[in-house]
Amino acid sequence: TIVFGTKASSCNEAHRLQAGLPVEGELSIDSANFDFCDGSRFDICESDLKDGDWFSYSTSLAEIRIIKVEVNGEIPPLVDIFEGDCDNLSCESISLLTTAGSFKFFENKVGVGYFFYVYTTFAFGGMPYVISIEEIDPPLGDDIEAAISLSTEDLPYVGDFTTYGARSDSNLDACALVGTYGVWFQYQTTLQSEKVVLRAIDGFGQSMNVGVQYASDGGNFNCVVYSPLIYYTESVEWIVESGKIYFILVASPSPEISATFQFSLQSRTFDGIPNDSIPTSGKVHVVSPTLFMIASISVI
Repeated sequence: TIVFGTKASSCNEAHRLQAGLPVEGELSIDSANFDFCDGSRFDICESDLKDGDWFSYSTSLAEIRIIKVEVNGEIPPLVDIFEGDCDNLSCESISLLTTAGSFKFFENKVGVGYFFYVYTTFAFGGMPYVISIEEIDPPLGDDIEAAISLSTEDLPYVGDFTTYGARSDSNLDACALVGTYGVWFQYQTTLQSEKVVLRAIDGFGQSMNVGVQYASDGGNFNCVVYSPLIYYTESVEWIVESGKIYFILVASPSPEISATFQFSLQSRTFDGIPNDSIPTSGKVHVVSPTLFMIASISVI
């Protein structure tokens, strides 16, 4: 671990953190603060915050990170995450609290500066802690341009995947899903048309958030069918047309939800009636085509 020789009690004095290098700190009695960030985005003045410890972080990689504050046998401090610079801080989120410490997943954006404010809501001093940043490797299929590719010959298909550490795909989600931290699949039929049925079930037997969309010749995404996070063992079905590539987003509401899930896809046309692992009924949400502009995807 690293121990800085001076205390960073203001944003302008923030100590720089590096992923994988823990830093030791200690809060004094003067750091007690009840006016903490509530997770909404609002501009604040540094004078609104009482004495605490400040740290900064930036990187050129757009990936999920975990900020951790760990203690030994004490009520752990909290961490607020801010974006911007010291003259214009924007509150991003507040950390989650556990008996062992505080932690928060956040999506690092390229070119954005992050500041972490460590404080306590309890008026006692001498609280040692260790703060660190952990890198999270993105899961398979995290990028739409590296979507897991399937076709008719691969069916019936069953595989285990995870959304743990997935980046947000809200800018590519044409189905307006509740959660957009997910992984991508793509499907293309070798038949003239084909009806397929899809399930994505997590470790608790509940259906994941699923959206199916295709890219038109004009570079737009069109939502075909989606499954919200409100039903158990729900399946989605749609007619796959020849010549179209269908992109499937399986997502979680946030990157800290370690959602290992089983993804299954089967053809009703090619394989006949699906087997027992895929239900033949369920609430399916078919939507009228909606356009969603994208820049990096084109279909010939």
